[in-house]
Amino acid sequence: MVGAALSGYLLGSVPTAYFLGRWLKGIDIRLVGSRNMGSLNVFRMLGPFWGVVTFAADAGKGVLAVALARWSNWSDWAVVLCGIMAVAGHNWPLFLGFRGGKGAATSLGVVAATQRPELTVLLVVVIAAYAITRNVSFGLGLAFVILPFLNMYLEQSRELVLLSWGLLALMGIRLGTPIREVREAAQGSLGRFIEYTVFGVPKELRQ
Repeated sequence: MVGAALSGYLLGSVPTAYFLGRWLKGIDIRLVGSRNMGSLNVFRMLGPFWGVVTFAADAGKGVLAVALARWSNWSDWAVVLCGIMAVAGHNWPLFLGFRGGKGAATSLGVVAATQRPELTVLLVVVIAAYAITRNVSFGLGLAFVILPFLNMYLEQSRELVLLSWGLLALMGIRLGTPIREVREAAQGSLGRFIEYTVFGVPKELRQ
């Protein structure tokens, strides 16, 4: 289990967005735009192509973590741990002072490697939510809130249920800062808080 945790974490710690920012423009992607080390910020700062590359690479870390655990013939619990730790590595990378992204792409990679039918549902939720709100972060958050309950409804294994709760918890921790920004922009108004959570904070109010 220690080997699963360590290998998953180290694999997740590979900072794709940071490397691309330094290589392409000599910038620290964590200091520009939304200051998030993820594919959406790369999309905005470096262009659509590199945003897609970053998403694919970050999702690939989740897929590879699960594949590595299975190739090593580790237990199902070790596979879950390896996947969760890959996301933790992305969120708090060893190589960048534990300051990383939010883990959405890597989490989707873990789900793709472990729960393909559920992945289809998640993608439908994200696409539908984005079509209505134009806020991909809200769509991703909503999808991962739904995932544990979907797994319980489908009577999936305890390992997969735990995995889905673990992914939601990791994403929830990293969403703490954006939620604070939404609260500050709303200035005490519950209506604006809900509006900004669903549709995003207006550009003129972003810090």
